[in-house]
Amino acid sequence: MPSSPSPSKRARDSDRADTCGVLDNALADGQLHAGEYESRTSKAMSAKTIHDLQVLVNDLQIPSRYLDTEVVRPRLPAPPKSVKAAAAVVLVAGVVGALIGSATNPDTSPLGTDAPIPNLMTGHGVAQFIDDYRAEFGDTIADTVSLSTENATVERVAHDQPGNYVRYIYDGDFKSWSTPSPRTTGTRTIDLSTVDLEVLARLIAGAPETLRVPGGVVDQIRFEYPTIGRANEPTVSMYVRNEADDSGHLETTLSGEPLSVYPFTP
Repeated sequence: MPSSPSPSKRARDSDRADTCGVLDNALADGQLHAGEYESRTSKAMSAKTIHDLQVLVNDLQIPSRYLDTEVVRPRLPAPPKSVKAAAAVVLVAGVVGALIGSATNPDTSPLGTDAPIPNLMTGHGVAQFIDDYRAEFGDTIADTVSLSTENATVERVAHDQPGNYVRYIYDGDFKSWSTPSPRTTGTRTIDLSTVDLEVLARLIAGAPETLRVPGGVVDQIRFEYPTIGRANEPTVSMYVRNEADDSGHLETTLSGEPLSVYPFTP
């Protein structure tokens, strides 16, 4: 039986992403109002431990896709791997070829079919999302964009209020889910029109193999300026997970240049 982790167990980026996914759904189905959502999302992004994340979702109804995640239903602690971080860094050089191979093989492009709500985990779905975004707002500029298997969330500058942002939920249409809130000083915007969609489609197809997640699928893609690390350019963060909750993630530039790779380690 899974047991609760120590309150001091450190959270991974994928755990923070899962928590934000739960919060996104809670906002979309009315469990949280905009103020609660913004407060909890901010705390989730800066959380240090699994316990910090659990307290943000303990009172929420959880979508089935998140029931077996570390945050919602913690798994037994894995044996310590003191060399995991170093191995991940070394592996970046080793898998660059695999990433670029996936990005140049047309047979791996997971292009979907037309649908009112596109599959946002495909190249076609991301392209349709960007087209819909341009049609809705008249541009392709955003502060952050997070795509999941069920919907997308966007933060962008509020109309005629450059010092504020508004958050939107996309499920085939865009709906505002917050009142204008102050933007952090120095917030930089991304231009979705600069995403190389052909490369992205192939990276999506190759990500489960690159990240060594058996039976895994991409379940979240984020476009943003990172708050730490290589923050001089916008990035694409891609998360892969399987039914056993094995996970990994990678980060690239908007043009598909690999920056970091964190594969699943049994």
